[in-house]
Parts: sequence; C-alpha cells; structure tokens
Amino acid sequence: YVVKITREGILGVLWPLKMLRFLVATVATTLFSTTLEWLIYPLYCAYDETSMSEWLHGDGSACNPWGVPDVVLSVISMLLVLVLVIIAFGVNLFSFELNPIVRGSRVLCTGRVEVLWTAFKIALGLLPFLSPLLSPLAVSLILSLFATLAFYEHLHRLPFQDRACNLWRGGVHATALWLCIASVVNSSLGHNYEGKQ
Repeated sequence: YVVKITREGILGVLWPLKMLRFLVATVATTLFSTTLEWLIYPLYCAYDETSMSEWLHGDGSACNPWGVPDVVLSVISMLLVLVLVIIAFGVNLFSFELNPIVRGSRVLCTGRVEVLWTAFKIALGLLPFLSPLLSPLAVSLILSLFATLAFYEHLHRLPFQDRACNLWRGGVHATALWLCIASVVNSSLGHNYEGKQ
C-alpha cells in the first residue's frame, strides 16, 4: 500500500508512511535483536545450557531441537525468524527509499546503511549456532566484516540529515567494530572466554 500511494503521489494519506517509520523504529531497530533471540530460543541448546526440551519434557531432559515434538517448535521458530528478517530488510529499504517525505540526498541512502547494520545484527544473533562448526576466530572475522562494511557505508554516506544523529550512529558503528576487532585479537591469541590460555 505504501508503494502504491508513493507511486501515485498521494501525500494526503500519511498514516501508512508513519506506520512504516514506526515499524522501522521498533521492529527493525530497537526490538530487532531481542525479538530475534526470543524467536530462536527453541534452538538455543545447540550452544547453550538452557533447553526447550527441558521445558517440554521436564528437568534433566536431553536437548533435542530436532526430535518429536520439539521439531515443530524449531521449524516454526525458523520460519518466524525468516519472516522477521524479511520484514526488517523491507521496512528499512521502503521507509527511506520510497518515502516521499524524506527526499534529502543523504536520507535516500539511509536504507542501505540500515540494511547492512541489520545484517550485522542477524549475524550476531545467528553465528553462535555455527560455533560448533567454526572456530572462534572465523566467527569473529565474519562479524568484523559486517561491522566494517556497516561502518564504512555510514562514513561514506553519512545517511542522516541531522549531524548529531550521524555522530551518534557513527559511534555505535565504531563501538561495534572495535568490539569485533578486540574479539579477533582475543581469538587469534588463543584465549577462550574465561581468559585462560
């Protein structure tokens, strides 16, 4: 509907655009990581001590997200994660690329930067599930790649019209990149998470 009213140039109907901005602020930015972690809870036992199997079968049950009936919740959670990711990418692009209210030269590129930032958050949420298959150094390098791309795009485009917002978001991107670089250094030196050699 937002695409339709934008193409037809109907600017009197602004509630869909405001709703889209609200979705960006809540689903794609503020609550995205929390929602992603909540949706993948049935699969947590792949790398954590907590288990959905304990909740379904009682204390002391072995973690088996692909056993019956756990598989039903695991598949549903994976489908919901896919829907969340599609919605997050879609609202990030649509709210900036198609919004006739924000036609500044910088704002038109904001969607691209936000999509990279969302990809970083997705990698941050889902890479722990690959930790049995990948080394900590490989996980840290992948996260560093996403953080570097998001930070570079932010610096290259300075997507927001407000200087303070650009500084604030740049600081967030720089902090994420710094933490990823520290993780790469820590992983390459052979330290584990308890700080022992």
